[in-house]
Formats: sequence, structure tokens, C-alpha cells
Amino acid sequence: MPGVLPQLRGGALGEAFRQAGAELGWLWALLPARDPAALAGEVLALLDSDGYGVTDRLLEAASPALGPDGRADLRRRLQERLAALPASRGRADLDGWHGRGLLSFRLGGLADLEGDVDAFIAAAEAGGCAETLAGDIAGRLIAHDRVAEALTWLDRAPARHEGKEFALADLRIAALDALGRKADAQSLRWAAFERWLGAAHLRAYLRGLLDFDDVEAQDQAVAHALAHPDRNLALSFLVGWPNLEAAARLVRPLRRTRRARPWPAPPGSRSAHEAASSRSDAAASGAGRGCAATRVLAAVSVCRPRRQVLRGPGAPSAGRRRAEDARCIHGPAPAGVPAQDRLVLT
Repeated sequence: MPGVLPQLRGGALGEAFRQAGAELGWLWALLPARDPAALAGEVLALLDSDGYGVTDRLLEAASPALGPDGRADLRRRLQERLAALPASRGRADLDGWHGRGLLSFRLGGLADLEGDVDAFIAAAEAGGCAETLAGDIAGRLIAHDRVAEALTWLDRAPARHEGKEFALADLRIAALDALGRKADAQSLRWAAFERWLGAAHLRAYLRGLLDFDDVEAQDQAVAHALAHPDRNLALSFLVGWPNLEAAARLVRPLRRTRRARPWPAPPGSRSAHEAASSRSDAAASGAGRGCAATRVLAAVSVCRPRRQVLRGPGAPSAGRRRAEDARCIHGPAPAGVPAQDRLVLT
């Protein structure tokens, strides 16, 4: 199916093919008499012929059918292939590195099926990707109560991007907790919260404090969020915590200078094109649709007390209330804007 297979890396069609690959592994387990070694060869042949991820789940699904003997035979075949590869020349040898990495990945998958951390480490080292997988190795060591070794691997893990640093920080916190180093774990939790404003880090930090200390620490956390340089991150934390009063304090000074979306220009005006460009620039700079929902939610909370007075008999219509929210967030509409456009909040 040459026209279909290149499209299988994502979407419902790819998921259907991957599910079919997994079901093949489950069907093998139903065979009354099967040769584990022959089945290992068939599994490897299918993995080799798949360049589109169709067999991503085959190895795990076929594990019961392979059994210990079949998995051992498959491991031997993969190790022989790895040993037959020429010596690696590092990252400059892209083809060789890819081959080693693929074999290492499959050996690591077999190690996970056996629950063998040492085999996973050996596979990573044989594939030349032990440093890259240091965080994964540490996580497996922590799960097997080998926490001191996990910390050593975490020291070797490269923090190549923000998401990786976040995950490594969580692993280090778990290792410190497991070693009974509660003060170090608490210190790292607070440092992680100061950097990423993660609610999970803060909640865990507060749980580790003595009675009444958590109230002061929570106030300190809110104050830190209000002063955080990433205003969108701070607003996301305050709305999700939730502390809408603090979120409103954050938004109030910005609601006229950083509008979620500018008022549209009157239809047919010469400035219509400039207004469209302004909306595009706002979105590109992070002041547009990406964070509009949270900013609007916080800003509307500023208007809420005034709106609650107007509830009950004789209260204004929903359209009037939306218009009041729009004025609260955007300010007065410029002259010439049609009434239906004055209710835009996005």
C-alpha cells in the first residue's frame, strides 16, 4: 500500500494499523503449538519490514506468545546484529548511529518486558545513547528501589530543553524523597515552582510544611507569581490555582495596553487592512488567541461584583452583560464600530 503507508505516522488511520499490529501479537498467543524461536524470527522480520510505525506495539503484544525462550532468542539475534555493526564514529556517522539506536531501542523494549533494569542500561550503552536516556534509566532505577544509582544517572542527564529539565527535576525530587532527604526535596520543589509556577510542585511543597506555615507559604507563592516575568504563565497559574482576585490584580494594569483582540475596524474603512495586520501581530507576539481565554476569565472576574448587583428582576439582557464585559476588558469601542462587533471578546 505505497500510497497509504506514508500517512500512517499519525491520525485515525495510523492508529488502526498499529492496533492491527498489536492484535497480531495477541493472536499468536492463541496458537496451540508454536515454536518460540520461529516466532522470534517472524517478529523480527515484521519489525524490519516496517518503516512506518505499524508494528510499534507488536513486541509488547507478542511477549506472552514468545515466552521467556522466544524473548531470549530475539534478544540474541538483536545483540548479534549490534555486535556486527562497524565501530561507531559518533554523531557524524548518522546511518550507523540510526542503526545502533534502533537496535538499542528494541533491546530496551525487551528489557522492559523482562523488568530487567540492568539489561535496559546495557542496551542504551551499546547503542551509544546512555546519556540521552539517563532520565529514563533513572526513572526505572527509582521504580526498582535503586535510588542512589538513580541520582548518579540524573547527574549525567543532559537538560536540552525546558520540558526535559522539568521531568528531570521531578525525578530528582522523587529520588530525594525516597532517600529520606525531605529538606532537599522541599527545597527543590520550591525552586521548581519559582521557575515554572507548577501547581503540583506547590501543592506537594505545602503538604510538607508544618501547620499554619502553609498559609504564609501560599501567600508567598501568590506574590512570587504576581512578580514572575512570564505574565501569561503567572496568569495561568493564578486562574488554575484558583486565586481570581490575584489574577485580576495581574490583569488590571494590562487590560488597556495588552488587549486580547483589538476592536475591528468599521466595515469598508481604509484602516480595515491595518486592523487585520494588528490582530496578526498581536497573535504572533503572544498577546492574541494563545492566552486570550485565561486573560478574559481573570478580567471578567473584575467586572463580576458590578454585574452581580444587576441580577434579579429587571436585570439587563445577556447581550448587555456581554457588552459590559467587553468594555471592562477592551475599553470603550471606537466610533463607527457596529453594535454587533462591540461584543467580541476573543
